[in-house]
Amino acid sequence: MFLPKRPRLWPILAAILSTRTNAADSAKAVSPISVPPTQYWDGIDGKWSSFGIQVGTPAQQIRVLPMTQEGAIYTVVPEGCTSSDPSNCGDSRGSLFLINRTSTWEQQGLYELSLIAEAPLGYSGNGIYGYDTMTLGWPGDNLPSLNSSIIAGIATKDFYLGGLPLNPWAVNFTSLTQSTPSMMTLLKNQSKIPSLTYGYTAGYYNNNPSISGSLVLGGYDKSRFVENNVSFTMGADISRDLLVSIQSIDTGSTKLLSQPIFAFLDSAIPTIWLPVSVCQAFETAFNLTYDAEAELYLVSDTLHTALQQQNPTVTFTLGPQASGESVKIDMPYGAFDLESQAPFSPSGGRYFPLKRANDSSEYTLGRAFFQNAYVVANYEYFNFSVYQAAYPGSDVAEDIVSLPAKFAIVAGAGSSSSLSTGAIAGIAVGSAAIIVIALGLVLWFCVFKKRQQNTKELHELDSTRQREEREKVAQLDGDATVVHETEGTRIEHELYSEHKPLGHELDARNYQGILPVELPVNEVAASEAHSEHSTPFVTPSVTPAPNPTLMTTHFTSPLSQQGYNHGQETKKAAYHEY
Repeated sequence: MFLPKRPRLWPILAAILSTRTNAADSAKAVSPISVPPTQYWDGIDGKWSSFGIQVGTPAQQIRVLPMTQEGAIYTVVPEGCTSSDPSNCGDSRGSLFLINRTSTWEQQGLYELSLIAEAPLGYSGNGIYGYDTMTLGWPGDNLPSLNSSIIAGIATKDFYLGGLPLNPWAVNFTSLTQSTPSMMTLLKNQSKIPSLTYGYTAGYYNNNPSISGSLVLGGYDKSRFVENNVSFTMGADISRDLLVSIQSIDTGSTKLLSQPIFAFLDSAIPTIWLPVSVCQAFETAFNLTYDAEAELYLVSDTLHTALQQQNPTVTFTLGPQASGESVKIDMPYGAFDLESQAPFSPSGGRYFPLKRANDSSEYTLGRAFFQNAYVVANYEYFNFSVYQAAYPGSDVAEDIVSLPAKFAIVAGAGSSSSLSTGAIAGIAVGSAAIIVIALGLVLWFCVFKKRQQNTKELHELDSTRQREEREKVAQLDGDATVVHETEGTRIEHELYSEHKPLGHELDARNYQGILPVELPVNEVAASEAHSEHSTPFVTPSVTPAPNPTLMTTHFTSPLSQQGYNHGQETKKAAYHEY
């Protein structure tokens, strides 16, 4: 049997097959990170399960809350506690980050926080931005560290605790060409997590017993939710990517939503923002009274006792569209039974975490919703899932499942995913396609080469006869010259291209894994795109495109409490689309 010559095809096949093996080994080697909760219940707007990080050199231990929309790590700095605050202010805010006590801090300046989704809800603040070392978890957890992590030191009480960013989009200070990778992107680029994915639920203090939150980076914890087959596509606006349709809200006997609306999932805020008409329906169903001064639904002891006895359940029916497939998230009264402290509520006490939204841009399902929902976000395929949260006992072990990167191949048995996402289907199809392509190339090359060899022999016979005839003619003419080959040029048996490789061959300059099923897309220059924070169509290969840019003058004067909270010493940030 004819074997193809080694210089032509074998290197290509070897590259494909060996890369498949390497990708599989890599995917198998990198595991998701399960960030353990601190066992603290923090906050002035409810009791929230916090997570630990260590920042600076030497490391300072800080408690933070996951933030699904932010790209920078938020830490509270000393300016966040004043003489009018309680003596335990620093500890109640998750512990303060002392910039002057870390030797690895690289300050960038004072900027307005990038709060595109939260600003319409009245949230604001400035941050002293810089780079420093950050380690996930507490000492002894043996979790990864990241050098030069982007950190914002905040003083504003709009975010009482610091935040751990789950959004992969880059942070920019002065221009689109000076983007800083987010925490999630750094983790993936340094092979500390397998993909730009996460699974998160906020925990549930009023559950009996209380159950802490769960955060997995690069995968999800299968033991913490009830499975369903509904998949959501991320919104085209990256500032509101976790967008869901609320098809209905009811208490079983009472409908609270007259027509479907779209709302944004945002764990950075504690409350649920719905249309005024829906809030009024809640008022009737639960005998709530709106406090205009506090802009909250405060709950008296008498009402609290009555609602505890009734123990109503509010069911949110969510779907990708206004109708069609859906998932139900049940929220018992305990999820709405939150306690507040000043300054979130001037008088403190119990409150119902429902807020009146002025328009559709404010419809938001905040952290209170995440008590009973488990969200898996996949920025490799730009889709996500929402599940009913489960509350396993302390004797139930985690069931961590890894989600692979877009062009990775899953190898080994391991934990299997039952999530119906495009990631799993794409991986299976891509793996099979590579094998078929490789075998097809071998078969085609063997058959083609054999035919080419036979044709070559016939051509040589014809060529010999023609040469003999031409020599005879030349001898008759007496002055003719026999031409055996085309003068000075090489006959091109293949398509000629000066720079481009053949379509079926791999271009080593841009090759990053297995043969992709989609063509890679170059980063779009700022001047070429004008959409409203649009989502890229394919997975970023190295660093996701930047979030709307923080464009402002660097702060050079001494820092002050006024500058942190009110922006009087900073210019207002201008958010630029990309």
